[in-house]
Amino acid sequence: MMPPRMSGVINYKINSVEELYSSYMSFVSNGGLFIPSNREVKLGEDIFVVISLPNSPERFPINGKIIWITPRVHGHRQTGFGIQFSSEEGRKLNDMIVNQLAGILTDKVTQTL
Repeated sequence: MMPPRMSGVINYKINSVEELYSSYMSFVSNGGLFIPSNREVKLGEDIFVVISLPNSPERFPINGKIIWITPRVHGHRQTGFGIQFSSEEGRKLNDMIVNQLAGILTDKVTQTL
């Protein structure tokens, strides 16, 4: 049996809490992030992303699965894809994201909803 095809490594540096809020996919089980990118991906594809959060020098290597794609022709939305965290490291990162976003109540539109 062949291992799942990986799309390669993607580095995603999130520069602000606002950007984190916009990228966070709170409705995804185990957490997820929207990653702005022109890279061609397929739903269900496994991917490896190294994520940097705002105000943190640490980088988080995360395995994920492509669960959302916003194509280039989608008008006003940023082109990219969403990943669902699929490892223990991803669950830990999700907890850190939730902590960073705690208390932020807003009706701002995100990259996915």
